[in-house]
Amino acid sequence: MVTLTTALELSCLIIAAICLYQDKDATWRSMIVFLLFTCLIEFTGKIMRQRHQDNNWIYNIYIIAEAGFTGAMYVNLIQQYVRKYKLHVAAFLLLAGLYIYEVYIHGIYQFNNVTTTVMSVVFVFYGLYFYYLLIKAPRHYKLNQHPDFWWVAGSLLFYYVTSVSTLYFAVFNTRVHKVFTYRHYSYMFFNTILYGCWSYSFICRYRQRKLIRS
Repeated sequence: MVTLTTALELSCLIIAAICLYQDKDATWRSMIVFLLFTCLIEFTGKIMRQRHQDNNWIYNIYIIAEAGFTGAMYVNLIQQYVRKYKLHVAAFLLLAGLYIYEVYIHGIYQFNNVTTTVMSVVFVFYGLYFYYLLIKAPRHYKLNQHPDFWWVAGSLLFYYVTSVSTLYFAVFNTRVHKVFTYRHYSYMFFNTILYGCWSYSFICRYRQRKLIRS
């Protein structure tokens, strides 16, 4: 079943494959693998839901990939300006500890809400910290052509909404129609922004590489 979200993910994967497969930076190239895994998880999760099977465990597995790939990208971007190894190690240990604790408490078949919420807050902090470093940087960038700026823009907005909607679950879980909630529509909207910004960042990265070669 193809939905707006899966269509956005597939489009972003195709753009990433075209623009990043020859990128010299392994972290940027890894986005192709992450988006491919995202698409596989999304399609598998929807098929399991249609068959009325519990799919929480597959999204719990996805949390590991999401934290790993997104965290690696943030570390890669931030380390262009400062080296903060202790900060990154602390963030990793916090998320790993929460994940293991939640799985120990309720098992893999119940979704790890606390880990996801804390992960979103950590990534919001990373996004704001990156923009602070970008503003303080002595070099001036053309933001409309800066891939790092657009990748972080999509991530920051998405994870901010994710954390807010989780903290105010009762409000966002109010049904607008018989089937869908405010949470559903907000996720659709900000998924569009996320994958739109990521796709544009990949295009900027591709253009940047072509410009350097010429």
